[in-house]
Amino acid sequence: MDVSTVLGAFGAAASGGILGLFGVGAKMWASHKAEQAKFAYDIAMRKADREEMSLEHQFKMKETEANANRDIAVAEQDRLATETQAAADVELAEMDLRTQSYANDKTAYGGGLVDTIRGLMRPALTVYFALLMALITYQLFQITGQMVGSATAQYLLKEVINTCIFLATTSVTWWFGSRPVKRH
Repeated sequence: MDVSTVLGAFGAAASGGILGLFGVGAKMWASHKAEQAKFAYDIAMRKADREEMSLEHQFKMKETEANANRDIAVAEQDRLATETQAAADVELAEMDLRTQSYANDKTAYGGGLVDTIRGLMRPALTVYFALLMALITYQLFQITGQMVGSATAQYLLKEVINTCIFLATTSVTWWFGSRPVKRH
């Protein structure tokens, strides 16, 4: 065997081994890169899963909040409708009670004569007080400067006029304010 053959065989074995080692290194490097890519993919998928779960959670929370707001709005409408109905029922009951009270209060005394006198009492008193104050005021105008001093007469005149205004306002307000309101 010649040296060149041995060297050739040895060189072939060495270059084949080196090439094999290079292939193993390349395969290991590719496998490492594939593992890194798979790891990065898994991390990205986990992140996407978390984002999806977060979005689902947010959606569920918004859906739950919307349902709760809807339920609150429905309950509020029901409460308002109930309160409105209760207020209407109370008002109807008050009107019925007032109508029954008026019906019970229409007691006739003395064949209607007493009722007529009783019905005329407030208007008659109103007119009487108004005429009385007007008469006092007229007489005060007549005696101004004759029996009392000018300053006292002016003071009395001012007081009588204020009293006339007060009595007229009170009588008219009381007269019309105490009448029942007619509802149709």
